[in-house]
Amino acid sequence: FLRPARVAAMRAQARAMLGEAWHMYEAGRVEIARQVAAGHARLQETRESLLLYRDKLRPQARRTYEAALAGYRGGEVDFLTTIDALLDQQMIEEQYYRLVAEHLTAREDLRRAVGGF
Repeated sequence: FLRPARVAAMRAQARAMLGEAWHMYEAGRVEIARQVAAGHARLQETRESLLLYRDKLRPQARRTYEAALAGYRGGEVDFLTTIDALLDQQMIEEQYYRLVAEHLTAREDLRRAVGGF
């Protein structure tokens, strides 16, 4: 029925379509792997920053303010030093909560990248 040249052309076309589909699949797989790796790295980075703020910076800022306040009440430190310590503590608190939001966003992005709903 079919001529050999036409059969060969149909086979070549089918191979080309399969090759294109495979390349598209492979590109998608690589992109997903990249997104997962980037999401994981971002999540780890925000986690480390959160731990630093939670365990070290926030308590230190609180102690510094409390010491400055006690020094002010005792007459050893001036008012501006106390206010500066309070402002530093508030800036660290603000940055901490920004990091919390960034960490939650990174966690959600990673969940989506691995196919979570």
